[in-house]
Amino acid sequence: MSIAQSHAQLTVQVTALTFIGNAHSGLQQDAFAIGGDYYQTDLGMTPIETIPDAFCVAVADGLGMSDKSQHASSLVAEVIAEQWRAFMDTQSLDQSETQPPFDLIALHQRVCQAPKAYTGAGSTLALVYRLPNDPNKLTIKHVGDSRVYLHRLDHDETDPSSDGNLNEGKANGWRCLTVDHNVMNAMVLEQAMQTGVTPNPQDFNKEGMAGSLYAITECYIIDHEMTHEPAPKHASQTLTIQAGDCLLVCSDGIHDLVPCDQWQSVSQNTDLQAWLKTLKREVYASKGNAYDNGTAVLVRF
Repeated sequence: MSIAQSHAQLTVQVTALTFIGNAHSGLQQDAFAIGGDYYQTDLGMTPIETIPDAFCVAVADGLGMSDKSQHASSLVAEVIAEQWRAFMDTQSLDQSETQPPFDLIALHQRVCQAPKAYTGAGSTLALVYRLPNDPNKLTIKHVGDSRVYLHRLDHDETDPSSDGNLNEGKANGWRCLTVDHNVMNAMVLEQAMQTGVTPNPQDFNKEGMAGSLYAITECYIIDHEMTHEPAPKHASQTLTIQAGDCLLVCSDGIHDLVPCDQWQSVSQNTDLQAWLKTLKREVYASKGNAYDNGTAVLVRF
């Protein structure tokens, strides 16, 4: 393979599915963004977009601590889309230095300053983006328990384009890339600091624990008094992508009810919309019977 081929831009296909499910509130408190557009809708699937260069996708999940949290998640998705549009507009200008596309401190301040009637509403964020002229690298940022998953069937540790820090994938090729900001994972990290022993990936995001351990420790909250407080601590990582890779960015209404080891594999021939419809049926057929809103953005390279 020539150097030019190894660094060829990987075209992206993106589509998203969102639904209210059987949430007791009857409200859609999920929102998502694809590029410069954001959405919050009761039920819908976006057309498959083919994107040759820079892109971003995000999921924001309104937290159940407030019946107004749909306003927080909608605003998070709106600001992400707004910041991406502003960033892409600058790319047509002759700039000697490219500024980062997202200002999460500004996002925090915008959310804090939402109308006081929505005080106490909160939202998570899971964000993935690729910059212009950076064909092989993604940046992933998240706050809360919305997650990013990678599907890669042929992970070769000897390949210099592989990511050596990837946790072991399931038999179907799916693996979780993010660690939820919750009490349980905070306890794992605290113990690691005390003992000096690096935790294993399987120590995080455990299932079947007491409900209180899943309480969110980092999120965006509408509260004017918090405007000048530090922004939520976000986690950030980069991922070297390969042809055939697939990502799923989703809210907990998906991953809580159908773990990734139960998801279908994805190939270049997979109908992405059909794949998402199957996942939705599995969420409704699960023991949880779609008790929460569900949103999933599927990305294939």
